[in-house]
Amino acid sequence: MKCPSNFVLIKEGKASICVPNPELYKRSDGVYEPSWAPVFYNPLMIENRDISIALLNALVVGGFSVKNVVDSMTSSGVRGIRIALEVNDVDCVYMCDIDEEAVKIASLNVEINGVRNKAIVERADCRELLYRLKRERARLDYVDVDPFGSPAPFMQAALECVRHGGVVGVTATDLAPLEGKYPRKLFRRYGIMGTMCGISKDIAVRNLISFMARIAAMIDRTIEPLYSYHYKHYVRVYVRVKKGKSASYEMLSRCIGTISYCNYCGYWEIGKEPNMKCPVCGRPTINVEGTWICKIGSANLAKIVASIVKEQNHFSSKTLEIVECIASYLGVGNVLPYRISFIARLLKKNMPKIHDIVSHLRRLGYKACRVLGYHDAIATNAPMNEVIKIVSSLSSS
Repeated sequence: MKCPSNFVLIKEGKASICVPNPELYKRSDGVYEPSWAPVFYNPLMIENRDISIALLNALVVGGFSVKNVVDSMTSSGVRGIRIALEVNDVDCVYMCDIDEEAVKIASLNVEINGVRNKAIVERADCRELLYRLKRERARLDYVDVDPFGSPAPFMQAALECVRHGGVVGVTATDLAPLEGKYPRKLFRRYGIMGTMCGISKDIAVRNLISFMARIAAMIDRTIEPLYSYHYKHYVRVYVRVKKGKSASYEMLSRCIGTISYCNYCGYWEIGKEPNMKCPVCGRPTINVEGTWICKIGSANLAKIVASIVKEQNHFSSKTLEIVECIASYLGVGNVLPYRISFIARLLKKNMPKIHDIVSHLRRLGYKACRVLGYHDAIATNAPMNEVIKIVSSLSSS
């Protein structure tokens, strides 16, 4: 089969996909703009899709059943088709899109890849499809929500229609509101009070989890974050969903709280109440209230994801770098990053090499690693005063 006019055949993972010819949809600066194309396909999200494949296979390794999957905003069909081809144990992938042209291309791509026996493509709003499947008592093991922009309008349907113990994977590309660049929009859309700070990307992850938790509790469900990260222009979160009225109340009571952050020295604190004054430098702190304060993922699962990516050659080298970084970060514990340039500013010294700081902390018996998305950040379970001592000893004035 051939691709239609103005489309080209590309290879992603084990799938061959007809996508819009990127040469026809370039901005004046020469960069491909996927939103201009008749069917949305974003090559910058390959790592996102790679990780979803590896994570689902990691769940299967742990005994989780991934028989029935929903790719709720399928567009070209690339994610759903890759799941059908690359994830062990999948029986059926429901794929839908509201756009008629996307449904045609996704159906063609299903034929090209020979997965018609596993993939069902239809034109529908994803909420319409999810509630219909729930009404038909379909047992949905995994629901993927990957919209252009905010996932907020689709969250309740995904959390309500996945089975008890099932998994929901969500992408949010509205990073500016989630980070707190627009505090009113953060409050209006996600119900969180806060503003930007030096580690806003990590707080954006927790803000999305908090929103999901509160929507889940509204329908008597709990979430357990399995794997969460930020990269480039998006946040990605995977949660396990379970039913339970009392458990949902306990989840909110325990895991919704405040992050206090000093934008001068980089001090952070995770707790239930805001801390208005930095205990390190004495300056006022920024407080993000109503965010998620519990763990954001499973260190053991992250290790399995990294090993799967490392063992298989159809994932990109960049994906391996990302999942190894995520595994290291989740392995440190329920922490936030320290921006070493902020600490160097506090000390009025030059910033030492991140590698040297991490090595020094590990020699002292602490967990430590670099952090995805920052050139100057580390994650560690060492107290901040220990980090300050090490930065001071390693840096020159």
